[in-house]
Amino acid sequence: MMTKQVYKYSLLLSLFMVCSSLIHAQHHMMRFGLKGGGQYNVAQYEKLVPNKVGFAGSVGMDCVFYMSTPADSASTSIDLGVRLGVNIGYQNAKYNLGFSDHYTTRDYLDNIIDYTTSGECQVKCNQVTAEVPLMFALRAKGVIFDIGPMFRVAVHRSGQQSFVDPMVVAYYPAYGVEVPNEIITGVLAEEQMVQPISLTKPKARFDIYVGTEIGYEWNQMVGVLGYFHVGCWNNMRTEYDSPIIQVTPPAHISEEVSTVATANVYEIVASNSIPLEFGVKVYYAFNLGKKELSIYNMNLEEV
Repeated sequence: MMTKQVYKYSLLLSLFMVCSSLIHAQHHMMRFGLKGGGQYNVAQYEKLVPNKVGFAGSVGMDCVFYMSTPADSASTSIDLGVRLGVNIGYQNAKYNLGFSDHYTTRDYLDNIIDYTTSGECQVKCNQVTAEVPLMFALRAKGVIFDIGPMFRVAVHRSGQQSFVDPMVVAYYPAYGVEVPNEIITGVLAEEQMVQPISLTKPKARFDIYVGTEIGYEWNQMVGVLGYFHVGCWNNMRTEYDSPIIQVTPPAHISEEVSTVATANVYEIVASNSIPLEFGVKVYYAFNLGKKELSIYNMNLEEV
């Protein structure tokens, strides 16, 4: 509940700043930029093991609306405002999930079977995204500082999940027999070792990030920024509440093998990870115009 309130008030504050800046803006800048860096996914629970850094980058266009404070020259003024834009990005996310699940079932002879399934699943996901930043902007003596939320939707997604050393161990308590990785009791088939990630659930992925960018701008034209973005919410709410490898024993004597099904691991790891993005952005800016407020003109006339 508290998190929802924070999101709501942050959005209202951002909208207020946008409206205020658009009304009182004096400097209108358009910036064309290119970002390049990495993405690392921080596990939110203990079953996710350390991940690898993937690539993340984007190309985009921003409009910055600045309100200036009075100053003797442009080099000493402080510009405050908002930044709106559209970025088209690409992310190569990488996840690792180590798992060990225990569950009990029965076969057609009513024998109790205690299953232990374990291993590691590596997930690679490539996605193309569209992003809208809504950020507070500051410019002072060439220093650029932007901070605020970014709204991102995945317009295309592909990838695969790969199982490494999976184990399916069936234990029969009544006989004290343990059967590992056998067709009759369950084993991953070759085609299940590497699978494309499912795109049917959920629908489009939607993320909210909070980011900050800081750097320097030369002659109000060319800028170089370092950026850091943190994902704070996405619409993929999948709990890890069922086995990653699920075995269903034969239901009839005519059936010779157990049925083995695997979970959509991408949904699990994406739901339970916090994405961090970092890198460098370069841009070229155009000045779209300057509007002097009447109070400043009055002061100049008096002088």
